[in-house]
Amino acid sequence: MRSRTITYIIIALGASIGIYADAYSDDDQVLLVLAIVILMFGLYRLARGISSRKPDESFIKSEEEE
Repeated sequence: MRSRTITYIIIALGASIGIYADAYSDDDQVLLVLAIVILMFGLYRLARGISSRKPDESFIKSEEEE
């Protein structure tokens, strides 16, 4: 649970830096790229923690043959 909280903080930090770089800086491309890198790192950490569904699990129900 603590790791997920840290991941959300990283994502919020990247988004905040990106908004600041876009709104308040005139042409600070380095800060905007840094924000994107931080945001993508947080999203990677979040996606890494999501497990995929089991291979034998299916959303399509098959008809029972009589």
